[in-house]
Amino acid sequence: MRTYGGLILISSLLLTSCNSPAVVQPEPKKDPTPVLQLAAGTFVTQSIEKIGTSLLVSLALSDGRALTENTQVTITGPAGWNQDEPEPRVLTVGANLYGTYFMSTGMAPVAGVYKVSATIAGQTYTATSGQIKPASVLKTAAPIIATDDGTQVTVSWPPVDGAALYLHRVYPTQADASGERPLVTAANIATQNIPVTFPSSALTPNTSYDIGVLAFSRVVDFRKNINVPTQFNASNTYITQPLFRKP
Repeated sequence: MRTYGGLILISSLLLTSCNSPAVVQPEPKKDPTPVLQLAAGTFVTQSIEKIGTSLLVSLALSDGRALTENTQVTITGPAGWNQDEPEPRVLTVGANLYGTYFMSTGMAPVAGVYKVSATIAGQTYTATSGQIKPASVLKTAAPIIATDDGTQVTVSWPPVDGAALYLHRVYPTQADASGERPLVTAANIATQNIPVTFPSSALTPNTSYDIGVLAFSRVVDFRKNINVPTQFNASNTYITQPLFRKP
């Protein structure tokens, strides 16, 4: 029986098919459930000397769709992180948005496992990161060099050892009347290739722009649930001299 269990099963299926057709009841459709994920690591930036913590949080439904209500997620770390303050870090995941968010803090990373939790429709969901190593860091993508030939802006930087993805951002040096410095949509580029280009027409004449490059140790599709890495490192740097868009 054990040796020919597979053949017996096949025979049973064949015999069943010769009899009157069986009525197969469709399985009840299951509603998608929230999926919460967390990756943690180190964060290095040019503007500060100390190393901070990078956090990658993903919250979406199991079918890939976004949640329909704003949801707060709470992040806690190992002993010694956040100066052992009882108040944890809190992030709000916006409704109807794909819920993968990168967050950096100036708090020094601590070796260990980080935890994230969220309460949705009365049920609490949790996730943990891998065991992070504070000595593992990603260097910054400096120096950034930008040129504008009047038709196209080209931005380049040296490759960062260990970087799998770059996020290139451009925004006005001066804030607008409301105090905001909105990102230039056409120049908000996630890429694995250097340099990046975008139309000069995306910039306003007679305006200066800051350019920043985030480097990530893992490729992340911000529209889908993440495949959690053991450690997620990031770094950030800015162009030394703002790019001026000529008239």
